[in-house]
Order: sequence, then C-alpha cells, then structure tokens
Amino acid sequence: MLPNKVKVFAWRICLNALPTSVNLTKRLKEPLGGCPFCHIEEEDTMHILLHCPFARQVWSLSPFSIVLYSFLVPDVCNWLQLVSSKIDAREFGLFLCLCWTVWWCRNRKLMEGVCFDPHYVVSFVSHYLHSFLIQSNCSDSRLGPSISPGWQAPAVGVIKLNFDGAILSGGRVLGVGVAARDDTGQCVA
Repeated sequence: MLPNKVKVFAWRICLNALPTSVNLTKRLKEPLGGCPFCHIEEEDTMHILLHCPFARQVWSLSPFSIVLYSFLVPDVCNWLQLVSSKIDAREFGLFLCLCWTVWWCRNRKLMEGVCFDPHYVVSFVSHYLHSFLIQSNCSDSRLGPSISPGWQAPAVGVIKLNFDGAILSGGRVLGVGVAARDDTGQCVA
C-alpha cells in the first residue's frame, strides 16, 4: 500500500511526464536551465532521480545499492522495471517513496532554495511510509479523530479529474499535476 501521490508520481515517471527542465523546455521551446542540485547536467528524469550527485548520495545511504549500478538502463521506465525485479513489493514501495522524496527535495531546492541532507532524506522516507501504513490500516480512535475527506467521489462509472498547477515568480518555471480517479477513489490511467 502506497500513498496515492506516490502512485501518481510513479505513473508520471513511466510516462516521462515529470516537469523536469528538459521536459518543460520541450513544451515551452525556451531553455530553463539545468539540475538545481549540481548545476552541471541537464535535468531529465533519469538525471534527477539517479545520476545527480544528490540522488547518488541518497541511494548510497539507502538499502537500494542496486540503483547505483543501473547506469546502463536506457530509460527511467526500464530502470523501475529492473529495480522491481530485484526486490519484493514492500521494498519496491519504499523505493518509490524514496524516488518521490528525491523529487520533493528537488522541488524545495528549486522553489525555495532549501537543501536537505541525504541522511535526513533516507530517514524521513522510512518514517513517512511507516506512518502512512499505520494510519491507513488502523481505525483505532486512540490515533485521533477521523477527518472527513475533502475529495468527493464522482458518480459510479464517471472519472473525476483533479488538477493543480504552480508558476515560479517571473513565470519561467511552471508545473502541472493531474489525477484521474474513478468512483472508488482509485487513480486510473
């Protein structure tokens, strides 16, 4: 079990739909700069999640040493398939959460100038996923009052699109996210 935002993130990775500077440059026809961490390479999905020195530090501190030996994989979707074939489903969930957190750190660095220590990132992910699993599997009232969801399901057989966007001041960097959900709240492609 994974948070929906991590599932959607993994789906966007496979579609090469993350708003990296390379993808945004293709859409906007205007160069947006390189990697916010190393400032050396162009920022595509493989770079930000695997090749960037920041990401490499995170992976080296994590239990996923296989990732550091994945440089010959031709694209990010094949990379995910390779990793998923080497570990069990629970570990793959942790792996995807770590990918999402590297991306989250990238966004904080780009938008707010905040830098995170790779040790903190690895520690955060295990606590985050553990907390999520406890909250989603336990309805014990001792955990606190339940909060009614802000999201309302569509009618049966209808797909609901939720979307959000952000533009960095000056309008040079933008990001858009879309989630398509069915009447049960499950993300659908």
